[in-house]
Amino acid sequence: MPYCPFCRTSYPDGTTHCPDCQVLLTDRLPPPEPDPITVATFPNQPEAEMWAELLRCAGIPCLVTAAVPGASTGGYYSAFVPHHIRVRAADVERAQALLPPVDPG
Repeated sequence: MPYCPFCRTSYPDGTTHCPDCQVLLTDRLPPPEPDPITVATFPNQPEAEMWAELLRCAGIPCLVTAAVPGASTGGYYSAFVPHHIRVRAADVERAQALLPPVDPG
């Protein structure tokens, strides 16, 4: 049975990607990891998803989450809410090397 390494949900055989986290499923449930680390924040979901796809193509699993508590990801308002890209601690340096520099101000 395949598992999502982020949300740890199990899926039926034949499923290849987690529909929520958009990451490749694994054959075994990995040991629990600390919470994913935010490596970048973008002004909206579409821009965050674009950069997240670049990370996924480079083999770095990642999550896109709304930066505003209680804001849902998806829908009309996602274009107006900042979104974070989060990765595993082991992937932080690789992800930061591929993402645009963070604006300090």
